[in-house]
Amino acid sequence: MVQAIQMLSEHQGPLPSKEWLSTVEQLAPGTTKELVSDYVAQRAHQRAIQTEAVQIDRESFKSFSAYQNRQLLAAWTLVALIAAGGIVLIALGASIAGLVALVTELAILAGVFVGRQVIESKPGSTD
Repeated sequence: MVQAIQMLSEHQGPLPSKEWLSTVEQLAPGTTKELVSDYVAQRAHQRAIQTEAVQIDRESFKSFSAYQNRQLLAAWTLVALIAAGGIVLIALGASIAGLVALVTELAILAGVFVGRQVIESKPGSTD
């Protein structure tokens, strides 16, 4: 048995060396077959888990992409409405109110952009 342990420490690979397996098989017949079938089953299980993980990642990225697209659509709709309101106010003679609406909209957009850049540049940020 000491010889089998020594051979195992010198061998590299997913399964023990042939010498170790033959030594163990002599000590406990059927062990080699059980070890190999267990290894094969474990590898099949790992592949199934990896395949499922990739599928979950794909679904998560697809869902997140749809979420981001909805956010962009909502933001652009809001921007268009505020801009149209400012232009209508200017056209109706309330140029100060219209100008305030347009400038406020631009300031808010710039603030969101700059704020997002600051948040993302902080170490340890997860957003």
